[in-house]
Amino acid sequence: MMGGVPWADDINMDASHKHAMTHELRPPRLLILTLLLLCLENAARAGLSILQAIQLSDLPTSLSPIYVATMSAVWAVGFAACAYGVARLNSWAPGAVVVTLLLYQANLWINRLAFSRSSEAFETTGFRALLSIALVGGVVGLLMWPTTRRAFAGRRRAQTQHLTDSDSATHLQ
Repeated sequence: MMGGVPWADDINMDASHKHAMTHELRPPRLLILTLLLLCLENAARAGLSILQAIQLSDLPTSLSPIYVATMSAVWAVGFAACAYGVARLNSWAPGAVVVTLLLYQANLWINRLAFSRSSEAFETTGFRALLSIALVGGVVGLLMWPTTRRAFAGRRRAQTQHLTDSDSATHLQ
């Protein structure tokens, strides 16, 4: 604190340092967008599966439309929770994103390999594996991106500083 004026340090701080501090706490928008798209994809699949269960109830399918709707709704909620955590730069968010994405991929592959009936399903397995690898690699890459790591680290530092300041204020009283 400069001269007893609490905001004087902010005035004396150069513009590049201020920009770095605000940029440091900016949530990673591309990662949030990716998670919201996964949420939207699963919500749409849930809705379409419910419509299929209602309108095409006699159509034989390898997986029950109710099962697909339920699993898709669960994944939509999971990806929405991850997007919310990343947007808030919560410390649990990066781990939750990786776990959710890996469990999602495992669920898709178990369903695909265990319940596929058509010959086309096995013909497209290589391409689907490539898509899975690209999705996981892309999301993990976004999590490891330097600006994303700085944003989460900056949030942790801000929380630690806030806790330290509140502890100091408590001890002074």
